[in-house]
Amino acid sequence: MTTKLNYWRFLPPAAHGDTVVFLLITPMGGFHWMPLEESPRPKQIWRRGRDLQGKKIISYEEGGSNGRLHSENRSTLALILASPMNTPNDSIEAWILSVGGGLKPLCLSTDVLGAALFHEDSTELCAFDPYVVILSSEDTARQNVGLDIFKLTIDQDLETILTDEIITHKDIVYVPEEQKDAPTMAMGTSPSAFCLCCKNFLIVILRDQGYLVAYRFEHNQLVFVNDARLGCFVVDAAIKVQNESSGVDVVALLCDNSNVKDGRIVTVSINA
Repeated sequence: MTTKLNYWRFLPPAAHGDTVVFLLITPMGGFHWMPLEESPRPKQIWRRGRDLQGKKIISYEEGGSNGRLHSENRSTLALILASPMNTPNDSIEAWILSVGGGLKPLCLSTDVLGAALFHEDSTELCAFDPYVVILSSEDTARQNVGLDIFKLTIDQDLETILTDEIITHKDIVYVPEEQKDAPTMAMGTSPSAFCLCCKNFLIVILRDQGYLVAYRFEHNQLVFVNDARLGCFVVDAAIKVQNESSGVDVVALLCDNSNVKDGRIVTVSINA
């Protein structure tokens, strides 16, 4: 590729035919690169368009399924968090795009703390579009945090993605502590929260508070499971299924409080 690379990440193999796939974002748009294919030329899957042109990409993930098996399986929608400017204090926008094109991008919000794609753990093999998780705040101090799960609908005639009903809402109540020291990072400290989804679990991490809260999604409701104070600024976090268990593990990279250039990796186990 001869164009500038703005952002990249490794995608779960299920996102594109159960194979190794990388997501590359350039000023033109998003590309899938599958280095194990016979012709591993990156393939464009969406265009930036006027709405996303010139914006800094903060995070990216794909979800949903076209319902096909093995090499024909494809994700259906992508979630992008983007910043209008290259400064860490700007509002973060959440966008939904169609993987493969054909649908107009949808701006979910122009000011989110965090967001994620989510679907219930199921053994059914059928086509589906993911739910969207949005974490937002109604006050400037961001001490009143609300968590919403939305359903999306696709209007093929109008070639649009639409937000449907709010499936459930949860107010996250916590006692604010002094903000934790954050390291200097190339990607900055945005977004200010992580939303991690795996199986029927939804985990929210407020990064500058070092606060983690876990919910389980049951019968279209969020059920509180547990919370924890990590005691440090959270640099990064991921979620995975526990081995031989029905729970999940959250693996987090924390900034050391005594030395912001150092860190530690912790695992938080969450069980049903």
